[in-house]
Amino acid sequence: MLNIQYDETALKAVILELVPAYQQGTLLDLIAGADVSEETIDATGMMLVGERREPGYIAYTGVPPEQDGRVAPSVWSCVRGEVYNLLCTDSVRYKSERKEGQTAIKSLVTIIATAVAAQFSLPVGVLTGAAVLGLMTALKVGVNGYCEALKPRPPKS
Repeated sequence: MLNIQYDETALKAVILELVPAYQQGTLLDLIAGADVSEETIDATGMMLVGERREPGYIAYTGVPPEQDGRVAPSVWSCVRGEVYNLLCTDSVRYKSERKEGQTAIKSLVTIIATAVAAQFSLPVGVLTGAAVLGLMTALKVGVNGYCEALKPRPPKS
């Protein structure tokens, strides 16, 4: 299991170093916010990856059209999925990061952004803000609580 804690100073440093300037204020405001709802996190995540149009945000990604009757997953849902995969599962993909035990927030942001960028053929820089948001959310609420909240549940019959 990764030994990583919420560190506001480290998150701010990563935001200022990795996240595009036009997204930095949005993330820094969320760090300063005491009570941020899940709806706010999701709306912000979709805005950061360009799935929700906002003035001043220049990278619009959108969701791919339906393919074979299936709707492709959104970029933001893939970011959340990567954070979940990293922190809440024993998947092979992040085995080396878990083995190291202590990994810097900056490294995790880069790893998550790169994994999602590869799926959508996007530049990594477009996704660093969303990766910071996803990781920050998990660390701020606590990894155990985050994993429980996002744990896949069987459909109700």
